[in-house]
Amino acid sequence: MKQAYDYVVSFGVIALVVAGLAGLSFHAFRKDGWISTALGHAWAIEVQYPMVAIPLTVGGILAFTAWRNHRRALGRASKVHDMLVYGLMAAGAYFLGQYTLHAAM
Repeated sequence: MKQAYDYVVSFGVIALVVAGLAGLSFHAFRKDGWISTALGHAWAIEVQYPMVAIPLTVGGILAFTAWRNHRRALGRASKVHDMLVYGLMAAGAYFLGQYTLHAAM
């Protein structure tokens, strides 16, 4: 009985993750989607002070790398992968809910 329950839960997790990936892909790659909108705005950005932006960007990257290496040295496991799966599951639940509500109308 427990094995059947584990299979059902695993199937539910996989279904929600796949639905989340499909929904995010649809909204990102369609015409006038998120990516084309973001790239349209990114090409319009003008940096007023590039000599200030370059050291700030390099400093930010170095600070992030030092922070990440410090966490690894202390032996703290990263929860990023778990949060990514939970986020995809939440997106899948949202997109399935939207599809169900719009299909019913």
